[in-house]
Amino acid sequence: MPVSAGLLKKRESPMNGKMVSGLKVVLAAAFLCAVIGCGVQRRPKGMPKLYPCKVRITDGSVPVEGASVTFCPEPGGGAYTPGGTTDSNGETVLQINGRYLGAPLGSYKVTVKKTAVVYQKGFEPENIKIEPTGDEVEDRKTRFTIAQDYSEVVDEIDPVYSDPEETPLRAEVAKGKNSFDLTVSLNE
Repeated sequence: MPVSAGLLKKRESPMNGKMVSGLKVVLAAAFLCAVIGCGVQRRPKGMPKLYPCKVRITDGSVPVEGASVTFCPEPGGGAYTPGGTTDSNGETVLQINGRYLGAPLGSYKVTVKKTAVVYQKGFEPENIKIEPTGDEVEDRKTRFTIAQDYSEVVDEIDPVYSDPEETPLRAEVAKGKNSFDLTVSLNE
């Protein structure tokens, strides 16, 4: 039975065009979710369930930016040490191995560390004069290597907070969302 060319033409109405467009978007989103996993990462075998943990570090009411925060399990508490680095608001979200969000249930000693490199006057890398080689990267490395001999790393936060045996900071991760506001003392 012959089919007329008119029957093979796709009938289009404004609604059909929108439905086809919408369907394309849904299919594209589904494909992307399948490829990238929609942000859900599978934990390695044996890793306990993780609970969201947000930490805020302040010196009094002033946020501490750029501090490394580590949750060290109390003895017998487990093998995972979640951590993170604070942003300009003094906040971080804990992760394990920099990729698994959250922390296992349990009690933790909290360490907080922030250091800075202090150069002797006149020996800041940008002030060191060298014979240029024409390779900017190599020249920068040379200036930093020389500057290292005239610098020291100093703790910006009282070192008591960086030692898991001495830190007075403690946290208890519970089921559900966790939020911790912790105060440290900066070195003057």
